[in-house]
Amino acid sequence: MSGERMLRAVPTRRSVAASPRRICEAAGCFEVTREGKPYCPGHVTLHPYVREVLANLEGERNEVARVAREGSRVVDPEGTTAQELLLTLTRGPRTVERLSRELRLPVRAVRGYLEALQRLRQVRIGRTARGSTTAWRLSS
Repeated sequence: MSGERMLRAVPTRRSVAASPRRICEAAGCFEVTREGKPYCPGHVTLHPYVREVLANLEGERNEVARVAREGSRVVDPEGTTAQELLLTLTRGPRTVERLSRELRLPVRAVRGYLEALQRLRQVRIGRTARGSTTAWRLSS
């Protein structure tokens, strides 16, 4: 083998089956979509799944704003935001300010969620030696 070169077979592009070209389903749009998808990037928000996700996100934003305004009595403890807060607390105690930063929520909203979850005995709220409000998750 000394002096001889070993040649390797390299797969060619022809071996990959080309997907059929598909036109965007949006009225009046004639853009070719990628990977056989029903909508082009400009109209992806028309897809039912994308609409559902956007509606869920809007609902979460509305709930957070409402909790920040009206307090703990409007919290949905089974909602995404409350569950995300509980999940964050499984990693250890957090101050309200830290939770606010980590979850990108207003401090008032975090306090509202924590008060509601404390009433349900899912979290405990206390104070640090420096006076900050802290929360930790109770064992389930």
